[in-house]
Amino acid sequence: MIQGEPKIEADEHWFAITFKRKTALKGPEKGIEKGSASREKGREKSREKILDIIRENTRITMNELAEKTGLSIKGIEKKIRLLKKEKVLRRIGPDKGGHWLVE
Repeated sequence: MIQGEPKIEADEHWFAITFKRKTALKGPEKGIEKGSASREKGREKSREKILDIIRENTRITMNELAEKTGLSIKGIEKKIRLLKKEKVLRRIGPDKGGHWLVE
């Protein structure tokens, strides 16, 4: 909510309009913390969704994973890379003809 009239400052090169809120944010990171927590939950959901889909079909392709999760191919590649790094997921065999192993 806006409190009072906006403050207008101007000269020949610029202008600024300042609006005051009724309630101020508490701390510079108030919104950031909330966003970070929900973003982390989203990442965890994506990770679990990918692992569940792979458990159902160990021969699934990156394109199929992208379709089923709604993530981009780049997003899938990044998640897979992280899962491999964490030793949660392993690729057995070549890209064509191989399969996934969830550990």
